[in-house]
Amino acid sequence: NDESSFVSNIPNFVKNSEEDIYRNTQLPDLRKTTAGATLTSSDKNYTLPSDFLAQYSLAVIDAGTHYYLLNKEPDFMREAFPVAATTGRPRYYGLVDDATLIVAPTPDQSYSIELNYYYKPDSIVTTSTSWVGDNASNALLYGSLLHSYVYMKGEADLLQYYRDEYLRALAALQVLTEGRVRKDTYRQMNQK
Repeated sequence: NDESSFVSNIPNFVKNSEEDIYRNTQLPDLRKTTAGATLTSSDKNYTLPSDFLAQYSLAVIDAGTHYYLLNKEPDFMREAFPVAATTGRPRYYGLVDDATLIVAPTPDQSYSIELNYYYKPDSIVTTSTSWVGDNASNALLYGSLLHSYVYMKGEADLLQYYRDEYLRALAALQVLTEGRVRKDTYRQMNQK
């Protein structure tokens, strides 16, 4: 298809495919850890990094010890700690929206934190290379074809073929990234 509006949308098809892949898999190579971040005393909100996609863990660091917080819904925290003036070392955290995280109870002092999260990398469209392009090219190809064929209002049988191939490639990527690549850091390899 060389129609001008279709051609101009090709980068969007690729970006949409990347977005689908990032939202449907937990790619270990796309994890980051905040360095030097802090929770401010008396402020239960924390602004997330601009490349944040999903949380993995959050720890409050107090006197050199990491205290991992439990992920809860903001409504739980509002119910459990209805008075914002209730302070202490935070024990819970949750996502309020795409840019804000809330902790409870409200911090009684400033705490260093360590946020481990999945990030949204730059698109292959803008950088010409990406982890997905290098390691999951079938998922990227069939995802892009699926998005482009939906745009073209293509034939149902070919649309189904692209969808099936995309789902097959995505499933293979999930097996790789969520099964084979993960390690149990609490289990020693030499145990019998």
